[in-house]
Amino acid sequence: MIHWHATHLVNGHGVASGQAKDSPYPLGSIKMQTPIFKRLGLDLQDCWPGTLNLSFSPFEVHLQNPDHHFQSIHWTELHPPETFSFWRVHLRENHHCKFLLKGWIYQPHPETKIRNQQPESVIEVIAPRIDGLEVGMGIEIGFKPDQLHWIN
Repeated sequence: MIHWHATHLVNGHGVASGQAKDSPYPLGSIKMQTPIFKRLGLDLQDCWPGTLNLSFSPFEVHLQNPDHHFQSIHWTELHPPETFSFWRVHLRENHHCKFLLKGWIYQPHPETKIRNQQPESVIEVIAPRIDGLEVGMGIEIGFKPDQLHWIN
């Protein structure tokens, strides 16, 4: 069973997609990491190489029971290895259902991530490209009830 929850799209750092002017990863971190995740059993080839940053604000998001967990992944020479978790999710536009697709919550674990931390109210999602997205747009995210909870 999938539970649906409302979020809204917020600006990210632009590092995952390589769009940030000051990014140390001109190709984007997702494009660099995708082949590594594929070798470990998670194929993200159908996804756009960047993240959707979805806010649950004012709530803090707490994730548990990931579908994939990769520990101490050495994907760049610029910092020590990082740990990543992924949760399978469904996405749809609030109310209009203009799109319905599958994606992945992408979580570089904060204790291993050197820079570009996300607020605890924001999750990053990797998904196929969605045209027409705008900051502030409402997006519903669906996931298994034992995977996510939040604190006010």
